[in-house]
Amino acid sequence: MVRLGMTISRPLTHRLLVLLLVVLASLALQGCAASRSASQAEAADDEFKPITVHSWDRWRIAGQPVPADLDRIARSGTTTVINLRTQAEIDRLDFDPAAETEARGMRYVHIPMGGDDGYTTEQVGALASAMDGVEGPVLLHCASGGRARLLWAAYQIDHEGVPVDEAMLRMQEVGGQPTAMERLLGRRIYYRLGEPLESEDAQSP
Repeated sequence: MVRLGMTISRPLTHRLLVLLLVVLASLALQGCAASRSASQAEAADDEFKPITVHSWDRWRIAGQPVPADLDRIARSGTTTVINLRTQAEIDRLDFDPAAETEARGMRYVHIPMGGDDGYTTEQVGALASAMDGVEGPVLLHCASGGRARLLWAAYQIDHEGVPVDEAMLRMQEVGGQPTAMERLLGRRIYYRLGEPLESEDAQSP
C-alpha cells in the first residue's frame, strides 16, 4: 500500500508542480503586459509636449508646431501661421503643415529660410508682403524658433523703424538663449550702437 501510495503521489506531485509553474508564468506574463501597457501609456503622454510660444504684441514666435499645437494656437485666436522651414525639412515631417493649418481656419504662408535657401533680403520682403493687411495674432516659426527670431528682428528694423539695438534686445526676449559671451560672464549683455568702423578703403594714408 505504501508503494502504491507513493506511485500515485509522484505523478500527482508532478502535475501540481507543472500547474503551479503555468500559473506563475501566466501571472508573470500578465505583469509584463501590464508593465508594457503602462510604459506605452507613458510614452503616449510624452509623445506630445506642447511647444513654447513666446509672445510680443501680436507676434507669436515658436519652434515647429504639431497638429495638437495647432489646435491650441487656433483656439488662441491666431489667424496666420508663417513657416520658415525649408522644403527639405517639411518633407521629413509626418504631416502636411499647410493642410493641418488651413484645416483649422488659419492662413498658411511658407517662406523657406536657411539651408540651401540661405538668408536674404528677399525673405524680409516676403514677410512684409505676408503681413500686409493681416489682422490678429501671427505665429512665425521654424524648427526651434531661431530663424523666426532673426527674421522678425530684421522685419522690425526694415519695415517698422525699430532701432537695431532695440530689435536685437527684443529678439533675446522672445526665447533667445544666452549668447556664448553671456554664458562666460554669467550675466546678460545689453548692446549699444556706436559709430561704424571705417573700412581700409576709406582710411587716409
